[in-house]
Amino acid sequence: ELEKRHEENLSTASPSIEPLPTDDFRMTVEVSLTCNSCNYTRSKEEMYRCLAIDLPQNQGPDAVAHIPTSLDQFFEPEELELRCEKCAEGTHASQTMKILSRPRMLLLQLK
Repeated sequence: ELEKRHEENLSTASPSIEPLPTDDFRMTVEVSLTCNSCNYTRSKEEMYRCLAIDLPQNQGPDAVAHIPTSLDQFFEPEELELRCEKCAEGTHASQTMKILSRPRMLLLQLK
């Protein structure tokens, strides 16, 4: 219901409509897959309100120091096994993520 209301807010240019409380956490990310055989790329936009990042297992009292590194790892390119929709040979692709719009407040789930 909140997402529907948010889409309605975006589609109307009326300044009298209040933003949703969750809008402060809204981040838009472009996720791209590129075939390693033919270099065909497909992209889509995804919306995040929270990023779940991995912390090292032996975090101890200095766990906060690992957050920038963990964020870098979250956005690093990743190799995936999947069939290319354009060529017959493509069985692997590189996935990249690029932030299109940043949130006012970043919510992190530390795993």
